[in-house]
Amino acid sequence: KQTKDISTQHESIFQTINPPYKKVQKPNVIIIVHESLSGAALETTSGRDAAPWFHSTKSHGNFFHFSSARAPSGTTPIATPAILTGLLAYNRDCVDTIKRSSLTEDFKLLGYDTGSFVSYGASRWQGTSWSILARILSSKFDIIVDPQSTGEEKVNEFGMDDRKMMKYFNNWLLTRSNTTNTTASKTTMGNSTLSKPFFATVVFNNQHFPHLEHEMYSAPGCNVGGMDEGGFYFDDYTEGEGAGYSIDGDYNETYDNAFPDTFYQSYPVCRYYSSFRTMDESLKEMFGALNATGVLKNTIVIGAGDHGETPGVTKRLQDVDAPILHVPLWMHIPSQFLASRTQQDNQNIVSNGTGTSNNTVSNETETRNVRKTGLGKNERLYSTLRENTNKSVSTLDIVPTLRDLLNFPRLYTTKQQKECVTGKSLISKIIEDDQLVVGWGGTPLDGMNNGMFASKSQALLFYPRETTKSRVIDFKYNDKDPFFELYEKRFQDLKYEERLVWRNALERQDWMSSSFVQTIMSDLSSESFWRMNASSNIS
Repeated sequence: KQTKDISTQHESIFQTINPPYKKVQKPNVIIIVHESLSGAALETTSGRDAAPWFHSTKSHGNFFHFSSARAPSGTTPIATPAILTGLLAYNRDCVDTIKRSSLTEDFKLLGYDTGSFVSYGASRWQGTSWSILARILSSKFDIIVDPQSTGEEKVNEFGMDDRKMMKYFNNWLLTRSNTTNTTASKTTMGNSTLSKPFFATVVFNNQHFPHLEHEMYSAPGCNVGGMDEGGFYFDDYTEGEGAGYSIDGDYNETYDNAFPDTFYQSYPVCRYYSSFRTMDESLKEMFGALNATGVLKNTIVIGAGDHGETPGVTKRLQDVDAPILHVPLWMHIPSQFLASRTQQDNQNIVSNGTGTSNNTVSNETETRNVRKTGLGKNERLYSTLRENTNKSVSTLDIVPTLRDLLNFPRLYTTKQQKECVTGKSLISKIIEDDQLVVGWGGTPLDGMNNGMFASKSQALLFYPRETTKSRVIDFKYNDKDPFFELYEKRFQDLKYEERLVWRNALERQDWMSSSFVQTIMSDLSSESFWRMNASSNIS
C-alpha cells in the first residue's frame, strides 16, 4: 500500500521497477545545503582562517573538494531545489516535475529512515511562491526539525542557530544508534549486515545575511559583538522606529528598500567571515557524532552552497556575479562506495541515463566505452571523481552522482530529462576541460531573467530582455575583497573573435540547439547579438 501511494505522488526513479532495484547499495546519506556560502570568500585568507576544520579535510583521501563548482542561480527557491533534485526549471512543466521529484521518497522506498534538519524552517513557506522549496524540505520525512517544530530562538533572519540545530541532529543519530543496537531492524548490503540506513537533509543558515557572528571568534577587522574597527553597529539598522529589518525576519519594507546606502558602504564584511566559524564547528561536531555512533565509515556526506553571498542580500536578488555563482561543493565518500560493479550493472546504468550530459543530450556510446575500459574498478571510479574536482561542475551534478554511486537503475526519469535541465554523474567519465555548465534565474520561479554559461575561468551572463546588459565575468578574486572588486567586461566590448569563442563553445556542446536556449534565450541564435557593436574586423 505504501509503495503504491508514493509512486502515484512523485516522479520516482523506481517507478517502473517493483520491488525497488535490488542491487542498490544502502549507505547512510546526508546532503548539506550551505545557505549563502560563497566559495570565493571561503578560499580567501580570511575564509581559511575562519574554517580550519573544513579546510583540513582537503588532505583526507575520503574527501573530494571541487574547486570550480557553480550555482545555477542566486536565489534560494531555484538553487536549493537544484541541489536536492538535480533539476533546473526554465518552464512550467519542469516546475511541476520538480514538485513531484523527491529523493526522500525514493529512499523511503528503499527502506531508509529519513530526517529533515533545516535551520530556517521551510514549512513556513507553504502556500507561498516558495512552496516548491517547502515541499522538498518538509514533505514525507520521518522527522522534521526546524524553528517551528523546536521553538528555538530565531537569531539570523528567520533561522535558528545552526549549532543548536546540530544538537537535534546528533541526538537523532544517538537515538537511532541506541534503537538499532537493541532491535532486530537490519538491512543487507552485499555480504554485510548493517543497521537500517538513513537519509538526511541538513540546511545551514548562519551564513545568510545578516550573518550570525561567532561569540568568541573575531574575523580580521571585526570586534566580537557586531562592531567593526570603523564603528559600525548593526543594531543601528535593525532596531527602533523606521528600522527596515529585524533579526526574526519580520520586514517593515521590502529587501530592496530595507537599508540606506550608508549601510552597504559601512557594512563589516568580517561579520560574514565570523559566521564561517559557526559552520566549521557544526561540521566538525557532525562528523564527530557520526564517528562516535559508529556510522561514519558507512555514511556518504555531500555539501554545497546553494549560491554565494554579498554583504547585503539585495544584490544577488537583482543580478549575479562571480562570487555569487562560485560555491563550495564537497563530498565525503568512504572508499567502499567507489568499489567495483559488474559489467551488467554498468550496462543497466548506461542505458538508463548515466551518459546524459548537463543539457540532456545523450553521450551513451562514449560513456559505455569508458565503462568497458575499466570504470568498474575501484581505482577508476576514484580517479575519475578526483580528476573531476578540478573541472567546471554544477550543483545540479550532486543528485545524479549520488544515484550513480548507489547503483540506482537510472539517474533521471524520461520526463525529468525531457522537461528540465539536468546534471551529470561525476564518476561516469572525466569531464572535458572546456565544459560549460548552465544556470537560469528567471521565470517561472523568479523575475530576474538571466542565463549563465560557465567554464572554469569565466561565465557568459545573457539577459534575454536586455541583451546589451550581457557580460563576461572572470572567476578570479582579490583576496582582501572577493565581493566588490569584480573582473567583468560588457559583452558588446569584446572583440568579435572573442565572442566567437563563446558561440563556438555553445554550438559544440549542443546548447544552441537545446530546448533550454531555444525556449527562453532564442536571441542567442541571432547573428545580430554576436555582431552588435563589433570592434574588430568581421569577415
